[in-house]
Amino acid sequence: MTANKTLVLAVICDRFGRVQNVLRDDTEITADLEPSAPFNTLISEGSSQKALRFLETLDKKGAASNWEFVVEVDSELKTFHFTGGKQGEQQLIVGSSAPGNLEIQFQEMMRICSLQANQIRQQAKRQAEAERQQDQQGEVIDDLSRLNNELVSIQRELAKKNHELENLYQSEQRRTRELNALYHAASSLLTSLEIDPLLDDIMAAAFEALPKAFRGLLLLKDDTKKGYSIKASRGWNEVPELESILDVLEKKINQANQERRPLIVSEPHRLLDQGSADPAEEKRSELIIPLLTDQTSLGFLILYSSDPEYLKKADLRLWQAFGATATAAIQNARLHERIQQLAITDPLTGINNRRGFTLLAQQQFKHARRYHQPLCLLMVDLDHFKRINDQYGHPVGDQVLVAITRRLAEELREADLIGRYGGEEFVILLSNSSQEEGRKIARRLLESIREQAISTDAGEIQITISIGLACEESSPKLEPLIEEADQALYRAKQAGRDQIKTQPEA
Repeated sequence: MTANKTLVLAVICDRFGRVQNVLRDDTEITADLEPSAPFNTLISEGSSQKALRFLETLDKKGAASNWEFVVEVDSELKTFHFTGGKQGEQQLIVGSSAPGNLEIQFQEMMRICSLQANQIRQQAKRQAEAERQQDQQGEVIDDLSRLNNELVSIQRELAKKNHELENLYQSEQRRTRELNALYHAASSLLTSLEIDPLLDDIMAAAFEALPKAFRGLLLLKDDTKKGYSIKASRGWNEVPELESILDVLEKKINQANQERRPLIVSEPHRLLDQGSADPAEEKRSELIIPLLTDQTSLGFLILYSSDPEYLKKADLRLWQAFGATATAAIQNARLHERIQQLAITDPLTGINNRRGFTLLAQQQFKHARRYHQPLCLLMVDLDHFKRINDQYGHPVGDQVLVAITRRLAEELREADLIGRYGGEEFVILLSNSSQEEGRKIARRLLESIREQAISTDAGEIQITISIGLACEESSPKLEPLIEEADQALYRAKQAGRDQIKTQPEA
């Protein structure tokens, strides 16, 4: 081992501190360890107890840094400086043999986080490919491919912004605590893919980095309403109305967006008087952090400081980097959410596909069992649908499927669940419904389709449906209930179609 060479150890543990993987200079050395060995067994005997305290600190605070341990590497005892952080249910611990070499530790942590993000992307791609083979829906795959390319671009931008954040860490020594908090926050935000927990994490990280903050708000644009909505808050007895926030801060928000940088507001206003009885809060300042993409604004983060002198203009570059990191993480989570939604949605009709219906139906089954509520399931098939495709062509057949979907949905209750099971077959789960109620709803669906022809480019087309009904009393699990309803549907078609059959037969 070369005396002057800087060694880096990266250790991935579960939340209990049991080692899952160890990397050194891109070489995996887990094979030399006992399975699930505790982290402190990697440390020399004299530092073992100290390593346990390090793990306790990491578990409680989510981050621990600048801990010194003695580790045996290549039969030689070597002093390492360790930094740790949480990633969901995992703990990532990075050690460097060079004291204070945070850049190397940060780069190693970012490399491992990026590997995990790549694994998530690969998993999403494999899931999309499986859906394509099952449903032969090329449109879904095209959308998933496009979204995945955007996901790769955002990951690169996220890594770039985090690198800028690390550079600021080296230059802004007077705010070591705040910068250290943002450094750990950036690492955790990189792998956060669930949007609601991510927004709470952004708020928590901002409060950790600004100890004088006593209140905060996170507002994001609502794409459907073209306005803002409050997505996260902290420190309020009663969160103010959105209109009152915008009335007070709209000019400052617009200024921060136009100048594309955070803005310090030093003059007090009445917004904070809501839920506040502390006269000391009259001396305060606010930090408005815009969350900006290249083309537009996603929203903004507002932090209220109880010390008007605490926020300095010199800090704005740091908060600008934090805002960029938060923005990229939000875009990342939104893309992941859209990918997940596409994977469970039928692209033609817009309702759940077979996989999406199964996931949601299983949740309803758990709820029904907990509260002892009955359930019924309908299998619906369009009668002689092949004749429509053969006579008028598949585009007209698609129009019929879309129209049938819309008419079925209009006849169902809000709590009922509908999905396209495959081809011209639909599945419907009726919540809190007895067999008698299920029969009434099935009869309503049957008559609605029968009594009104479908308008298509080829003209009016008359169509009927056959329905198989099964209820939860006979099958306490989803899969057997679907099978029973399918058997009932088969009997309905054998009996002449345009009718309802139950299973077991009444």
